[in-house]
Amino acid sequence: MTLHRIARFILLLLAAFIAIPQANAQQGVALVSAHHLSSRKAVLKTSASRKKIINVAPIFSFDYPDVLPKCDNVPLTLQVQGHPEYLYRWYKDGVLTTNVTTLYPIQVTGKYRAEISSEKDVWVSTKEVQVNVIYLPEPQILPDQPTHCGGSNAILNSNLPASSDYSLNWYLNGHELTQFTNKASISVSELGTYMLTVRNPINTCSKESPVYHLVFTPAPTFTFNYPGDVNVCQGGTAVLTVGGDIAYQYRWYKDGVLTGNLSQTLTTTQNGKYKVEVSTCPGTWIPSKEVQVNVYNLPTPVITPDKVSYCTGDLARLDAGITTDAAYSITWQRDGTTVTAWQNKPTVTTTDAGNYSVIVTSTALGTCVVNSAAYRLAFNPLPTVSITQAVTTKLCEGQPLELTAVHSAGSTVSWSTGETTDKISVSTTGTYSVTATSAAGCQAVAGIDLQFLPVAILNMADTSFCTYTGAPVTITAPTGFSKYTWNGVDGGNTFIADRPQTISLSVINANGCPSDKVIHVISSCPDIHIPSAFTPNGDGKNDTWNITGLETDASVLVKVFNRYGSIVFRSTGTTASWNGRKNGQPVPAGVYYYVISGKNGKQLFSGSITLLN
Repeated sequence: MTLHRIARFILLLLAAFIAIPQANAQQGVALVSAHHLSSRKAVLKTSASRKKIINVAPIFSFDYPDVLPKCDNVPLTLQVQGHPEYLYRWYKDGVLTTNVTTLYPIQVTGKYRAEISSEKDVWVSTKEVQVNVIYLPEPQILPDQPTHCGGSNAILNSNLPASSDYSLNWYLNGHELTQFTNKASISVSELGTYMLTVRNPINTCSKESPVYHLVFTPAPTFTFNYPGDVNVCQGGTAVLTVGGDIAYQYRWYKDGVLTGNLSQTLTTTQNGKYKVEVSTCPGTWIPSKEVQVNVYNLPTPVITPDKVSYCTGDLARLDAGITTDAAYSITWQRDGTTVTAWQNKPTVTTTDAGNYSVIVTSTALGTCVVNSAAYRLAFNPLPTVSITQAVTTKLCEGQPLELTAVHSAGSTVSWSTGETTDKISVSTTGTYSVTATSAAGCQAVAGIDLQFLPVAILNMADTSFCTYTGAPVTITAPTGFSKYTWNGVDGGNTFIADRPQTISLSVINANGCPSDKVIHVISSCPDIHIPSAFTPNGDGKNDTWNITGLETDASVLVKVFNRYGSIVFRSTGTTASWNGRKNGQPVPAGVYYYVISGKNGKQLFSGSITLLN
């Protein structure tokens, strides 16, 4: 063994004995366990063939508390103080790491320790230290707007909310603003340099925001010199102008609503409350006073007549087309002269022709006036009309009378009968009128009363005559007429007809008015029906041969012959009925022949009849 190695061994041995009593006091030298002391050996070579085993431990220090806090923004490195020739290795949470130096930079929370070796395969452990990394958020000051105007407060916001995990501390020019502690948003009006600091509850860790330099732009100065009310007339324009720097920003309001006008001048024709706001920096506006613009909008009068045209004697009604209102007065003029009796009347009546106009004047602003267009009122002359009649003597009802309307040229006529010709024909009592209408629509009326004397009404019905019987018919007319004429022959009120004919009757009443009646005498007798066949077989159907229509002639004679000319049935009188028997016995079926005479032989019927069994 060389002298150098012997000296080194003695020093290590002395250090081990010295370190043992101090290990329990945690002075930085790790205590070697009994296991380690018993198992670790130091080999001292005295010669190439001899070895001496000595129990030895490395000398080092690891002076940290059991629990060690670390701020995430402050570096922390654990270090073992020991001989540089020792071997080192580190553990985190009981797991061996790759770090084999005396230094271990801490990044995350965990349990950390080191092992030190002075000889091969012999390791001595430090104590285990719990490192707790304290994480704090990064504070930042967020202003409410990029720039701030003088006369207004600035709102400074923290990007972090208030939390029990940390405190928020505001600073102005390096001085803490304790009134704002733990406020996530503050309102300030003092310019300067602001900073926000975040601290954990035990004040071991903190983070500072970037500084924010707060400055205020001066407020604008401007003029807006207008009275509280600005009055303009209908059709006029109110012009409002704000005096100020052209570099300022402007915006106008009407009734509290932005108008979109961003210039220094506003023109309007509408009622409303107007104001302007002026700004020298974004987000801050200084308002002017509010001005009430009163636009006196008056109604426009339009004179409207109640008729398209007027005639002499008409009462014209003129309407101004507006209503009365306390906001204005209504003045009528005729030919340029005011009609005082019509003041404030929207509607007037007149019979005077002329040029009419209406003036509407504001009661609040007398310079505001609206005039109507002039209306020319004229009254057209009436047409002339009269009625002439063709006959002026006695008139009888039904007698046509021609009436003629005599009227002004260019006019048209309309009769009460509905006819529109100049001449009409009438025949009944009544009042007849005609209306003449001129081209201007003016009308004149003429009338005439006509009395037509009544004529007789002959309510006489047609009658009939039976040529078979030959009995005449007496036709009787009503009595009381002064004259009767039958078929052109004068007579009395009766007429005897012995044959079918048409009778013409004319009478004249006491007024001398004629009446006519046509009476028709027609031939009409009962029908005679002679069957062509019958079946006398006793079935109750068509068992007899019955002749009808002879009931009124007692002279009727009926004879039935067989084909040999022998009579098989004979009947005299109004009834003829054969049962198909002769002398009580049925005759053979076949064709038979009959002869019927009447009216004492003057009428004769003959034919055949078929008898069927």
